[in-house]
Amino acid sequence: MSDIPNSLTASRHSEPQDRLRWLGLFVLTTGLLLVLLVVLTPSSNITRSSLAGLSYLEDPAGTLTVSEVVASKDKFTIAESDTLNFGLTASTHWVWIKLNRPFGSASSQLYVELGYPHLDVLQTYYNVNGRFEMQHNLGDLVSFNNRPVKDRTWVLPVEFTMQDASVDVLVRTRSKGSVQLPLIIHTEESYRLADRNEQLVLGLYYGILFGLLAYNILLAVGTRENLYFEYCAYVVFQGVFQFSQNGLAFEYFWPEATGWHQVSIPIFACFSLLFCTRFTRVFLNVDRQHYSKLYVLFRVVECAFILLALASFYFDKSLVIMCVSIAVTLAGMFMLGVASYIYLRGDPNARLYLLAWGVLLFGIIVYAAKTLGFLPELFITEYSVQIGSVIEMVLLSYALADRFNRLKNENIKVQEEASATLEINVAQRTRELADTLVKLENANSQLEASVLRDPLTNIYNRRHFNFVLDETLAEAKASQTPLSLLMIDIDHFKNINDTRGHLMGDDVIISVAKTLEACCAGSASIPARFGGEEFVILLPDFSQQEAYEVAEKIRLSVQGLDFNENAGSQSLNVTVSIGVSSFVGDNNSHDTALKLIDRADQALYSAKASGRNQCQQYQSNDAGSGSEPGSEPGDTWAA
Repeated sequence: MSDIPNSLTASRHSEPQDRLRWLGLFVLTTGLLLVLLVVLTPSSNITRSSLAGLSYLEDPAGTLTVSEVVASKDKFTIAESDTLNFGLTASTHWVWIKLNRPFGSASSQLYVELGYPHLDVLQTYYNVNGRFEMQHNLGDLVSFNNRPVKDRTWVLPVEFTMQDASVDVLVRTRSKGSVQLPLIIHTEESYRLADRNEQLVLGLYYGILFGLLAYNILLAVGTRENLYFEYCAYVVFQGVFQFSQNGLAFEYFWPEATGWHQVSIPIFACFSLLFCTRFTRVFLNVDRQHYSKLYVLFRVVECAFILLALASFYFDKSLVIMCVSIAVTLAGMFMLGVASYIYLRGDPNARLYLLAWGVLLFGIIVYAAKTLGFLPELFITEYSVQIGSVIEMVLLSYALADRFNRLKNENIKVQEEASATLEINVAQRTRELADTLVKLENANSQLEASVLRDPLTNIYNRRHFNFVLDETLAEAKASQTPLSLLMIDIDHFKNINDTRGHLMGDDVIISVAKTLEACCAGSASIPARFGGEEFVILLPDFSQQEAYEVAEKIRLSVQGLDFNENAGSQSLNVTVSIGVSSFVGDNNSHDTALKLIDRADQALYSAKASGRNQCQQYQSNDAGSGSEPGSEPGDTWAA
């Protein structure tokens, strides 16, 4: 047996090493991904050698014709780099691209890639015999199948004739979203290589995403915890959003649905951030009880993303994208602030959250800034969300797994302590087990008792009273002993609620219940709340006269309660009316629990009809003789 604790201890001590291995695997994975992102970035050597000139002209009204644009060539602004980013703008932009024949290449063709896949209008004009003629009418408003090269971005083939040393290409573009034109010039060979590398990077990203999703789906199904379902929903919508943002969804899922393609990206972005917010709230334990104000703020943010998603169907695309970009940035800062606040309060979950989500939210902010035109169009800004999401998803999966490890270590610790205790002293362990069983039984008894108690007054409820009444009635019949019942009603209780409010009404009910308990202390009496402002007291071995005396004691005690301090300047006098019924036990008696309650109820209504604040006894015409089997004597009442 001594080997068991040692093996458990060794397993427990190996946990930090396992965590280090997991963390090392994460660092290695993300490091390789970042290396791939940098190494496989399309080379700009061909762009620099083939791009002879790049300039642009803004057409705010969007009314210029090709001939007018060509005539205004001297008004073009020379681009400072081969990446144009005009941000969110309603203007039409004309871009003049002058290409040199590829030097040292056997091919007479170049591929002009405009690496931003979301442009509503993209028209290209080539110089043919001194005139610019439209060659391609592209954009998100046009079916994907109309593209000259089936690529997720815009790839324009440019042919050189034997006499051409250079070629001019004129591009007209307009979009309700961000207008970005990251320009990359390829030969056919370099384009195939860049496309292969890009597919490898995106495949690696979505492969990691799918693996994390599958892993967490298994955890969600196995544990059935809401936390994992929220995380899986976030991963799904984040993946679909990235698939749409990269232009792959338009290529593979809805190449003809141009209308849906216009609204899909802000919708998926909103739902991705919606479940991101929900997961944050659950992961950081922001509940209504401990963080009521933060909980409400989280709910407001969640509703805002839902409204923004719906707004995508009805409002202008540029306005929606602007609102979504601002909302993403503000929500990211809000969640980071909340995590920092909770971390400073000592919650260990917030530490991992800050590490994981801080990376993602930074990537989101970078991408939003790039979309708004504050940052240039670079490979790192274009893929900042993918880079950040891979890192945060791996970290969060590690955090969720670490949660299981903590539970596992706690279970191992319990097993070690139990095994060590058993090895030292079996008898002591047995006593501890017995004590534990007693505590469990006590806890079970307390749980059962709480089910039988009225939540407001903490006296027995009607369910328990009915159960005890049947048993006590059967015992009274078997032992031929008297059994009495008091039915108590607070006078004019509705008026108290209407004039003083329900909180005062609750105070009155609680005070009356405490008075009943005090008057019944030291006896076998069982007070219970019958419903609303009505109470009952079961009095085993009490004759009707003795029960009446108890009723009078209760009436006078309630009448002496002082509610004026809580009631304000106007006095509040509380009284009760009480009905008393009883019978002498007899095996041949046909009296039932319902009859006993009904008689007490009749006596109570007689007390209320006689002016309230009094006690009434139920009596048959044959008073004092008890209930005869099979007979229903006439009813009388005695005060």
